[in-house]
Amino acid sequence: TRMDQQQQQHQAPDAAAAAAAGLGAPAADSSSRGQAPAAAGLRGSGLIGAALVSPPVCLHSTNNKMGKPMSMKFMYNLAVAYKLREYVKEHRAAFQALGMNIDTQAMLNSWTVSSFDDAVTLRLLGYPAPHHYYRHACSTNYIPHIRTPTLILLSRDDPFLGMLPKEQVTANPFTLLATTRRGGHLGF
Repeated sequence: TRMDQQQQQHQAPDAAAAAAAGLGAPAADSSSRGQAPAAAGLRGSGLIGAALVSPPVCLHSTNNKMGKPMSMKFMYNLAVAYKLREYVKEHRAAFQALGMNIDTQAMLNSWTVSSFDDAVTLRLLGYPAPHHYYRHACSTNYIPHIRTPTLILLSRDDPFLGMLPKEQVTANPFTLLATTRRGGHLGF
């Protein structure tokens, strides 16, 4: 109705976009970027099915496991941070053309994914702190609200897998978790 449209125009941008797309209201935690995803109430996607292959399940858990020095996961952490630095260096002009200013020195000093997130990701995406970004990017926030039959495929030896979302998947009849013993990250 017209009244609903006017109310949507006065909501925060994320809430207005969610309402226009037929999404549910954000969760009670309304801290900046730390709130539950607006897509949490998504209904009627139009898809008959979906598959998620090696999604970011819980970035807090992944970051903790990859941050332990002298482990193989830490070696992946260093390698990913290196490739991220190289990517940003290569595309720095494009970022600047889009008005995305990157603290080059902080980025070059980023030797782990976590330090790269602090120096680059948080600033580019507007998150005030890593825990806000990690919480918002976790698929565990989205899984309970999926209404399209969805297969989630994960490998137990994925170095980026922080946890298996067993509880969230089991509680949602629209989701199915399939795991393999080996396969790494997208290396099935």
